[in-house]
Amino acid sequence: MYIQPNTTVRLLTGVPLDNTYAHTLYFANKSSQTSYFESKTKAGCLLSNLSYQRYTKGSLRIQKLADEIYDCNYMMFQNTAYGNKWFYAFINNIEYVSNTVCEITYEIDVIQTWFFDVTLLQSFVEREHSATDVAGDNIVPEPVPLGEDYMGIPRPTYLFDDYDVIIVSPYYIDLGNTYNEVWQPFNPLETTDIQNIPEGLCYEAINTHIRFSEAREGYTEILPYLLYKYSTQYGLDSIVTIYVVPRAFLNFTIQGLTYEHLTLNSVSNSYISNEEEVVFFDSKPTSLCHGYIPKNKKLLTYPYNKICIDTADGNIYDYAFEFFTTANIRFKIKSNLNTNTSYKAVPISYKGEDENFTEGCLLSDFPMMSLSIDTFKAWLAQNKTRLGLQVATDVLGVGNGLGSVIAGSQMLTPITRVLSKPGARLKAEGYDEIGKSGVKGVGGTIAELADRGRVRYHPKAGSVDGALEMAHHKKDFTAIQYSVNPQNARIIDDFFNCYGYATHRVKVPNRNVRPHWTYVKTIDINLESNAPSDDTNKIASIYDNGITFWRNPSEVGNYSLDNSPS
Repeated sequence: MYIQPNTTVRLLTGVPLDNTYAHTLYFANKSSQTSYFESKTKAGCLLSNLSYQRYTKGSLRIQKLADEIYDCNYMMFQNTAYGNKWFYAFINNIEYVSNTVCEITYEIDVIQTWFFDVTLLQSFVEREHSATDVAGDNIVPEPVPLGEDYMGIPRPTYLFDDYDVIIVSPYYIDLGNTYNEVWQPFNPLETTDIQNIPEGLCYEAINTHIRFSEAREGYTEILPYLLYKYSTQYGLDSIVTIYVVPRAFLNFTIQGLTYEHLTLNSVSNSYISNEEEVVFFDSKPTSLCHGYIPKNKKLLTYPYNKICIDTADGNIYDYAFEFFTTANIRFKIKSNLNTNTSYKAVPISYKGEDENFTEGCLLSDFPMMSLSIDTFKAWLAQNKTRLGLQVATDVLGVGNGLGSVIAGSQMLTPITRVLSKPGARLKAEGYDEIGKSGVKGVGGTIAELADRGRVRYHPKAGSVDGALEMAHHKKDFTAIQYSVNPQNARIIDDFFNCYGYATHRVKVPNRNVRPHWTYVKTIDINLESNAPSDDTNKIASIYDNGITFWRNPSEVGNYSLDNSPS
């Protein structure tokens, strides 16, 4: 039976698509798809009543002068005698045949031709644009360059600005309400524990800021006077040790009627502070430390943006802002006021823990002194007339006060120390490498990225003991916002802007979740398809290579638009 030729061909111009499939268009339904492509028909290039066109043939001849249609880059055709399906194709070449005939070589656009005949099933999505973009929603490691960090404004606790000292001895002195001191052996049966550790010696805290209203035996300051009295009453070997403690963790109470009697306390649980709470940030940062405001909120998360606690003794501890469940960033500074004094900064509401003691950071290496009889007597004889103890920040300076005591005696390093643990280096591929591999190579696999996202503890160079940091008022828990440097921040932001975030989940791939464009890249995608097998396989490879879906054809390639989730 003869069937009259009734194939329709439209030659289109200005369609922003090509056979690399880097970009395609998203249509909500067939009618909007057809309407758009029909609108791109070049004037005079609607050809009707042509003979049947096989979609796999790849070429056709039409009665057009080649020079008239060189600006056509796309075509659509429909064999109306056999159905109403439109086939969409890229025009690869236009060849002159004669003054009235040219031959068009084309390649079927499998994405648009079978757009509504293919259903995406749950697949492993390597990366895509997400439907939301809240800092912390996506923390999957990325193959992007980190480079050197920028450092924000240091935020110390100020709890370690002033220091007092504790004398440990089997004897103690009761200053009383007058100048008549009472010296007597310490009864260990009467002692209380110090922070749940039983002690058999007397621990007496000396307020180094207080001066006598009248000189006592030539001394106007409490510590030199007490050292002199210990040496004359019982001998210097009666002093077991002397060590420093931040004043913030000692509570001096009124023991008498005169100002000078604020100087001496027996250390017990009623006179010490076990912990102090510090708020380092009132809210989580919305910009990087150098002021750059990222378009993609993943840049506000670790490792691109983080809070570091620097103890100034060679150790930096990294924390992720997104793992704090409260709006502000708080730590509790917990104290150990025993002989080997140390302090631990514990993050609050971090990684699901009210107090994440395990991931706290340690501050130790506080100087102490151990005195022998001979060395102390020599020191005492040489310095009796000029002994002075300034405020605790001066105490640890060079050349006077306790600095002289330390310099003239044997320095012991506390037993409890922070041991530097070498951390594994965070691997990061360079931007050039990403550029070489192109869109098709972006992302890598989970195995390649397994080491990228761990919050780490990074040792750095520091002093052997803590005296140097204390002498320069640096020994503290100092919180610092560190961010990827401005140049790399923009590189990473542009990369996320174009290609979304690493996803590494089994899910239905996104194609239309952002206002302007949505990128998706899969691994071994699962499809339900009514297209021929060859085209189905090609569609699968396109998704596995990565493709960007644009909602508005006039915007294809315009990455300057705000593509934040609606």
